[in-house]
Amino acid sequence: MKSGDLVVENTLPCLTVFLSFDLMHQIQIQMTAPLKLSYAEKLHKLESQYSKLLNTSRNQERHLDTLHDFVSRATRELIWLNEKEEEEVAYDWSERNPNITRKKEYHAVCIGSIIQRETLSHL
Repeated sequence: MKSGDLVVENTLPCLTVFLSFDLMHQIQIQMTAPLKLSYAEKLHKLESQYSKLLNTSRNQERHLDTLHDFVSRATRELIWLNEKEEEEVAYDWSERNPNITRKKEYHAVCIGSIIQRETLSHL
């Protein structure tokens, strides 16, 4: 399914609702005066409730997008931390003459990377 098809498919229910509201207004025109007033009040209430529902739905969609972004960023960070942990676990600490200078440089690079990631996450 193409992206455009999905947009049209998602828009159809809204179009159907608006067409239904239009049809309801046409029916209202053909009514007698006493019935028309009651019908108009109920139709207005229905349109108002639908508008509130639509706004709530949009807000929930925005919140879900925000949550998805957060979970995606957190997942990437956890993957990065797991990779760093695997590197440390794999390091041979039993070596008699460890290259401490290289280990200090690696540590400095890791700390720099952590600071950079924290800075980017706060933007």
